[in-house]
Amino acid sequence: MTSRMATAVALTALVLAAEVAGGLLSGSLALLSDAGHVFSDLLALSLSWHGLHQVRHPANARMTYGYHRVGIFVALVNATMLVGISLAVAAEAYRRLLDPSPVAGELVLGLGGFGLVANVVVLLVLRGHGHNLAVRSAVLHVVGDVLGSVAVVVSGAAVLLTGWLWVDPLASVLIAIIITVGSLRIAREAMNVLLESTPSGIDMSEVVKAMFGVPGVKDVQDLHIWSISPELRALSSHITVDDTHISEATQVLWGLNHMLEERFGIRHSTIQLEVAGFDPNELYCNLAPHEPAHAHAHAQ
Repeated sequence: MTSRMATAVALTALVLAAEVAGGLLSGSLALLSDAGHVFSDLLALSLSWHGLHQVRHPANARMTYGYHRVGIFVALVNATMLVGISLAVAAEAYRRLLDPSPVAGELVLGLGGFGLVANVVVLLVLRGHGHNLAVRSAVLHVVGDVLGSVAVVVSGAAVLLTGWLWVDPLASVLIAIIITVGSLRIAREAMNVLLESTPSGIDMSEVVKAMFGVPGVKDVQDLHIWSISPELRALSSHITVDDTHISEATQVLWGLNHMLEERFGIRHSTIQLEVAGFDPNELYCNLAPHEPAHAHAHAQ
């Protein structure tokens, strides 16, 4: 899969270079704005490619979870930058709607067609290999590229056939909207991971119900579910069991781990077994920071 991803990255980079050069030569804002979209997709593909390599690196004493969140930070920064690019494109489009600029329709049409063909090839390269969430999200980005290329082709054809210069900035606005929506979605997903929110698609009440359904589980306390990366979910909890042999309690633990991975895709779970009355807590723990001792002295 890494070789296919490398091919997709190379093709996307070629499209980006062609559209930037063509946009500057033709004066087409639609072509330049689509280049911005291709740039965002190149980042997404590169991050996915990087992620496929990173998962091979084992955790160590300094990075006990490994390097899964490196891509999350990069994605958040890139999404923020792309929103800024979209706003700049929209502002320039408004200016060109008021004062249309000449556009070389033939060049726009030709490069738009080239981008469309290249993006379809990228889709074919990645087709059927979207088991990884990062790869699936990259494929969705390429689908957006195809739509952007279609918009550029339509813009170039309209300018060439009708001379309507306003079609080019209008197409650029539509592409900017696509970029903004995708970028905000990436930023929201990145923030959810960094804030260790409950992963999307996880219903906490369903998880609790399923945990109680495992034979031997008497109570569930201090439950946390978060994402180390979008495709790697983790859970920690205290579980109350009967005061029994370690071997029997281990069977309860095995049943919980198996159920959590099969039903909810939670591959990393840390579960503390307790007996009734040992350390009673609520389902969701209240982590209140303790004030330093000297703070009470100043308050007197």
